[in-house]
Amino acid sequence: MFYLVIYLCIIGASQAFAQIPGGALPANPNVVYYAGGQTTFYDAAGARLLDVDAAEAVWSCSPAKAAWVVVTPKSGGYYEFPNYTNTSPRVSHAEMMRPFWTGDTIFKEAVVLKGPSSSSPLLYTPKQILSVANYNGSVLYKEGLDYQLDGRTIKQVSSAPSQTYVAKQGQRGNGTPNGLINVAATSWTYVTYIPDRSQWDGPRTTWKSKSNLLPRTTELLRQGKPLVVQALGMSLTAGLNVSGFAGDSKNFPPTDPYMRSYVDLFCEEIRLVYRSNVTLFNSSCGGKTISWAEKYCTALVNPNKPDLVIIDMGMNDIWGLTTENSFRSSLESTIAKIRSGCPNAEFILIANMLPDVTGAGAPADGETWMYRFLNAINAQEMSGCAVFDMTTMSDKLFDRKSPACYTSNSLHPNDYMARWYAQGLVQLISPVTTSIDEEEKAEVGAPTITITPVPSKVDNGNIQIADNSGLPVHVFIADALGRIVYEHASNRRDLSVQIADLHLLEGWYVVTAATTQGSTSSCLLIR
Repeated sequence: MFYLVIYLCIIGASQAFAQIPGGALPANPNVVYYAGGQTTFYDAAGARLLDVDAAEAVWSCSPAKAAWVVVTPKSGGYYEFPNYTNTSPRVSHAEMMRPFWTGDTIFKEAVVLKGPSSSSPLLYTPKQILSVANYNGSVLYKEGLDYQLDGRTIKQVSSAPSQTYVAKQGQRGNGTPNGLINVAATSWTYVTYIPDRSQWDGPRTTWKSKSNLLPRTTELLRQGKPLVVQALGMSLTAGLNVSGFAGDSKNFPPTDPYMRSYVDLFCEEIRLVYRSNVTLFNSSCGGKTISWAEKYCTALVNPNKPDLVIIDMGMNDIWGLTTENSFRSSLESTIAKIRSGCPNAEFILIANMLPDVTGAGAPADGETWMYRFLNAINAQEMSGCAVFDMTTMSDKLFDRKSPACYTSNSLHPNDYMARWYAQGLVQLISPVTTSIDEEEKAEVGAPTITITPVPSKVDNGNIQIADNSGLPVHVFIADALGRIVYEHASNRRDLSVQIADLHLLEGWYVVTAATTQGSTSSCLLIR
């Protein structure tokens, strides 16, 4: 009873000292909000954190440590828009993060089929097609009946692949058109196949590890220590483009398979690979430019004390309002302000993908401006600050196949392109290799798979995994629709999986084994 009295006294005292502002509404930190007037944010103790003028507060992001907000005039209201619902992603993370440019299997590459006789190229000529499926893997299309393959081009035959293709006029918050044509997440067809990589090696020669520029982050991950990541960016950084995003129901209602943003995918992957406790704060808001990041970064970022800050700006700066010099100046200032409060923080600077200037809603000179901003971003690269160049990579990708395969509209990536971002960021912080030959030598440490027998009836057979790296190995088996039917993590150098124990149906399966040094896949036919 004595301790209960003491506890109640402490609670009462803390409430007495906390001065909750009059007329305040509860607020959450690092979340997108709408307000109809000036906003003033306070922390849990009633200390003033940030003032945002009425024009900016129409859409913005609440500061770190926010607990209360006062809106002036009060009639303006305050509404928060969390990026996601409670729906969990219905995708295999291991497959989503399998790099498109390495390994013997490409999982769920997106193509656009808009009706019978329409066609779309793949990145590579397939050696073998494993599956062609709809947006969430629930429908499997048949070669000859639903599609035909000609070299690396998929041609639609029946009406089935395009039945869920939807494109409509984008809307602003007040319901008026915003000039964009939004393609729904249900629209893409996904192809899983074994590629012939002999004719194109663009991604592998474009992206290199830069972990040497991020020594503190690399060491924290190597030791498996906690890592705090903060993203500061725009709508595509928040996740507006992906199927799971819930903050903009007018344009992108949450849709199965409910994938999350490239920042979420990246953090989940390093959490799994390095066995680190990764905390993510995403202070990103649609429509913002680099000047917004410069003005609000101190309040949004510094109190969270991040170890790694991802700055992703530029897609809203391409309209001619931001010059290359002003972009560079604001970016320098943003980094300096964050470092003033977080001297140990390291940075990844995103040079964004090119806009699709052939689509609606993008400025005709948008590509030119994005390359100018790439110059400004590259000028910041030094120890503690690494540049992730999606500008050049997107140029190569758009050359290889239509931007419509990668984008939900002319400014936002879809699930497929978000995976390119996430996979590339993982490559950025991977151990440094200095040449293609060295990369190939590094891949010797990847696990190897031997399936006995292949392909044949394997009721009494087994899968042998030999891990020549000596590292923990993660094994999973996926069916033709990409659904995981078996998953196992082991510290053993050799692992045997009894096929009979899995009770698999007849058909094709993909067996994948991965360590922190790499991964490999092989096909399994049960008949």
